[in-house]
Amino acid sequence: MDKSRKPPLTHAEALAALAAPETVPARALKALSDLDELQLADTLRVWAEQKPERRIQLAERLTAMVDEDIEVDFNALFRGLLNDHDASVRAIAAEALSGDDSVANIDPLIRHMREDANEEVRATAARVLGNYLALGELGKLSTARRDQIYSALNGVWLSTREFTDVRRFALESLGYASNPAIETLIRDAYRSEDADIRVSAVRAMGHSSDNAWAHIALKELLNDDEEMRCAAAAACGEIELPDAVGQLALLIERDDALSPRLVAIDALSYISTREAQRALERAAASEEEEIAEAAEEALDTWEALNGEIEF
Repeated sequence: MDKSRKPPLTHAEALAALAAPETVPARALKALSDLDELQLADTLRVWAEQKPERRIQLAERLTAMVDEDIEVDFNALFRGLLNDHDASVRAIAAEALSGDDSVANIDPLIRHMREDANEEVRATAARVLGNYLALGELGKLSTARRDQIYSALNGVWLSTREFTDVRRFALESLGYASNPAIETLIRDAYRSEDADIRVSAVRAMGHSSDNAWAHIALKELLNDDEEMRCAAAAACGEIELPDAVGQLALLIERDDALSPRLVAIDALSYISTREAQRALERAAASEEEEIAEAAEEALDTWEALNGEIEF
């Protein structure tokens, strides 16, 4: 046993650290994992006594820990933080729940998408609900739950009183639904005069994984707008479009903006062709550290998805 390694803190010790004015140690935050109902209630009581800036900082640290430590589970706490007085904390909590597929998240996310006073929180909830609609389409949720999410998202999209950012994220999430009505909805949105709506329509095309949108995704890779190029590149990856490999490779090599290049690298990792693998290998040899690192990660993904495929 490693004697230098400190033992885990109890929940009571974690709450004492949370209430103290000093920086909360990582060990204390880790002790907030897997809370039962009573522990959650006590944690939220102490949490509410902290200043907004401290709560935001702590919420950000919790999300970072989830990325770094597969053993922690703060989902119960994040659900509780959806009711924080500060909108920034609520938005962080909603985003954090995107990594959890528990049905317990669905009702509060729908409620915040519809009713939260803050636009960012509503928009984040709309985007995260897309993950659950995707699960429903894969048969991992009941039909009733899938229909509940679809109806809620569709209602937000159709609301003329809602802010564009909330509506566009609802549109993107609706892309996961497979029915003719959504195809028409996406097509109509793509014809919108609002550039942001058009970008979200292309993102929804990608979420559909429908090859019928391939010609639009390919065309928009050449768009002058950076966000549209990102949306188109992501769509090419989600549709797993072999015909896009050459253009994605050119995007990586020649685009003036970093974001489309990184999205193109990620997209190639989902296209199961030797040409996609070679494009990633070229990117991994780049002298630009960020490009090379992204390409190496994408190659790992490509190899994990394709194994020993013979071409």
